[in-house]
Amino acid sequence: MTIKPTAQDFRIILFNTGRVLIGLAFIMLIPLITALAYCEWNVAIDFGIGISASFCAGYLFLILFHTDKDPQWVHGMSSVAISWLLCTFLGALPYHLSGHFISYLDSCFDIMSGYTTTSSKCYKNSSNDMGNQYSLSCDRIMYAMDYRNDRGA
Repeated sequence: MTIKPTAQDFRIILFNTGRVLIGLAFIMLIPLITALAYCEWNVAIDFGIGISASFCAGYLFLILFHTDKDPQWVHGMSSVAISWLLCTFLGALPYHLSGHFISYLDSCFDIMSGYTTTSSKCYKNSSNDMGNQYSLSCDRIMYAMDYRNDRGA
């Protein structure tokens, strides 16, 4: 069986992708609040830019591809695949803007490993002040928990 998507199918997929991107913007509020609590103003600006980009992209998708149709399983699978990629690219913005990564691809790799909790990191320099920036290390809580579980603690 060959699936031939129609324009309506793409509208449903991209509309739901827009919902996910807005959800990402709200999730990114956690490190923003952490940055503000620890007076990390540069990091707060980086996350503000990332939140703005994610919210604007999601809202744009909601406006351009608005539909009242309910998604089917094919739409859901496609929305997840597209959302996974876009959330990686948009979630990597604050990390790249922080200057702690050599390239944007390294930022994408790091945020993807944060989403999947695989504990992989690729900082530009391990002796820099990355450890002092609590908001950029906010997702590292999962890494620490994963590390303790690996040691049997």
